[in-house]
Amino acid sequence: MEIYRLGKENKLISRSVNLPRFTQDYLCYSYSWSCKWKNNFSYKLPDNSTSGMYSAKLIDNAGRYFWVTFIVKPPIGSSGDILLLASTNTWQAYNNWGGGSFYSNRVNSDVPSSSNVSFLRPNPQANPEQNKAGMHLADAELFMHQWLEKNNYNYHSYADIDIHNDQSILSKYKLLIIHAHPEYWSQRMLEYLKEYLDYGGSLMYLGGNGLYWKVVINTDLNILEVRKKGDLHYFNASTGGLWKNLGFPQSTILGVSYTSSGIGTYHPFEVYNEDHWILENTGLKNGDTFSSECFNCAGGSGHETDKIDIYSPEVDTIAVGTNPNNGGAHMIYYKRSNGGQVFSASSISFTGTLQQDEKSSMIVKNVINRFIK
Repeated sequence: MEIYRLGKENKLISRSVNLPRFTQDYLCYSYSWSCKWKNNFSYKLPDNSTSGMYSAKLIDNAGRYFWVTFIVKPPIGSSGDILLLASTNTWQAYNNWGGGSFYSNRVNSDVPSSSNVSFLRPNPQANPEQNKAGMHLADAELFMHQWLEKNNYNYHSYADIDIHNDQSILSKYKLLIIHAHPEYWSQRMLEYLKEYLDYGGSLMYLGGNGLYWKVVINTDLNILEVRKKGDLHYFNASTGGLWKNLGFPQSTILGVSYTSSGIGTYHPFEVYNEDHWILENTGLKNGDTFSSECFNCAGGSGHETDKIDIYSPEVDTIAVGTNPNNGGAHMIYYKRSNGGQVFSASSISFTGTLQQDEKSSMIVKNVINRFIK
């Protein structure tokens, strides 16, 4: 087993060989209610470990391997400029290990997807290797970790469950960054985010399809539940579904909301507001395009994209993706009445451009430097 901290470089933290091992079985519905496996090995990271994304690479005698990716948060009570949030709810939503996810059910053909998924199981969807198309989970989130470190920004990492479980965390940071695919949010998370912004905190939304589905987390914090047809949740008897249908349009916070137009397409952005401070030092003029160079795609506006809607506050439109059928992401900025600021790139693929496209990188630098000032 090799444990790495992932970022600007993949730093080897520990290597262990000839670990004790035995076969562990799982039940038919372990994907939903957890594996309940026995522990056969443990490793404690040093107390001074740097917060961030880590992954353990488990390698067998034949050279086959499996990644176990996890987030190391800072010590309790820590504070700083930047909180980088890992969308671990979404990681699990797409995890079909054991037969079921929020998108599939190989165990029961009469039920197209599972309404419950467990955190206590392997997750091949959280593989951090950045060598595949359509990245949108841990692999895509790693782009932001790499970019922040290459540009000498200090940050602390947390998982969705941390914010759900501790309201005080957000208030200790000037800027919250959510990125890639932050699709599944609990009511507590939304309420805490709104309160954070209401008290002057700032938000960078460098993803797409965000704050979309409501999820409920059980009291043991190990099972995630969704009710996409709008029926009642098992764990708290509340109504499920899309947040926009439950009185909480995501555009009231993000300034934009997801639509399916443009899905699966990847295009550059076109500048709409050349005089805006967000474009300082980019040299961009109205009609220019940027973000065509991208690690994981053919453009920074892509995979899934968000747009201004009827619930959006008054926003500054910086640029719009050139995707067909009005499917381009709306890059926007607005300032809330109490001083909090919001910038939305509105695209899952956007962070894949940051290490390839100087214009995109400068835009993000401008926003971060203003928001943490």
